[in-house]
Amino acid sequence: MKNTIEKLRGTKISDDEYKIFILTYPLFLIAIADGTFDPEEKDFMKNILYNFLNPLYNENITHEQYESLIDNYILDFEELFRSNNHKVEILTEFSKFDKEVKNAILELLNEVANISDGISEQEKLEISNVQDYI
Repeated sequence: MKNTIEKLRGTKISDDEYKIFILTYPLFLIAIADGTFDPEEKDFMKNILYNFLNPLYNENITHEQYESLIDNYILDFEELFRSNNHKVEILTEFSKFDKEVKNAILELLNEVANISDGISEQEKLEISNVQDYI
């Protein structure tokens, strides 16, 4: 799967960047589940990505570089979602993480679903789908 993401990006990614991708993709699935990627959901995703990336890069990159990196993650999520070819593969990779880590992501799934007008039926279904991998 890492090779697929690297081909999509046109560049190599570190193992840590790959882990961040796998851990945050389920959040994107919930954010987009109702058919729209609302500005509030996008901001939430950007904050989560920043929180994951900051310990990796600290002050070694600029604010603009963080923004660019985060935007690239979101663009990759959108591209993979549109192609709908790798969802199961990504969630299978997600399932390999420690239960504690997956449970922390599960809590964030509910947060992203609640951001815009509560949890929709589509979001509930997608949360249930992701839970199958926990």
